Amino acid sequence: MIGWFFRIFLIALVALVAVVATLPLGVVTSRVEARAAGLSWTQVQGTIWNGRISNLRFGRQVIGDARLSLKPSALFGGTLAYHVELEGAAVRGGLDAGVNMSRQVSLNEINLTADARHLVGLNDAVRAAGGIARISGGGVELGRMQCRSARGSVNTDMLVALGTRYDQALPELGGDIRCVEGILVLALEGAAESGVSVWIDSQIGLVAPSRLEARVEGAEGDVAVALDALGFTSRSGEYTYVREQVLTGGFQ
Repeated sequence: MIGWFFRIFLIALVALVAVVATLPLGVVTSRVEARAAGLSWTQVQGTIWNGRISNLRFGRQVIGDARLSLKPSALFGGTLAYHVELEGAAVRGGLDAGVNMSRQVSLNEINLTADARHLVGLNDAVRAAGGIARISGGGVELGRMQCRSARGSVNTDMLVALGTRYDQALPELGGDIRCVEGILVLALEGAAESGVSVWIDSQIGLVAPSRLEARVEGAEGDVAVALDALGFTSRSGEYTYVREQVLTGGFQ
């Protein structure tokens, strides 16, 4: 009896997938609340099985194109999930993205590279110097617009590139991704042989303002001048920088 039911269930599932696979991808994208979250795009092509979203943006930030491939096995767990490949000047790489019937969002296998030259939220001097940031082995679980769990590593050579521009030795930064009281946090730190040490705490709020805190110790000479130019505040030999902003487009 159970074997018969399971066989009928599989036949029905295959038939459903066959129908879903012929539907336009726009049927899905027109029903998600992505635009309310600040995401926008110019064109959607393909089917729910495989598709492409062109000129994807988050607020003012241009991300590029996204190729989507449905992960059918996730349907057994009640989750609509895709493998996503991002192809843009600002961000490249892949991740698995899914949403379940409770509207909880999961992002897994996040392996992305971001190019400082194309990130609009950075300081002009940092963006001009270049450099990259990488997220490896990342994963984030979101529920009720809050960060439930997060993992992964982050590293960047943006300060190295900035130091090269000023002919100074600045450190590469590394750290991890975590959730703190519903906020997604990227905590980075690094030290250079010159004695300059840097700590950065980036808090990414979905409904609350995002906050960036940076602290630098051991800065002297041209490095101190550069920090002043970047808007850091000096006190007892320690340089600090704090910036808050609501994500453009918002997660309402």
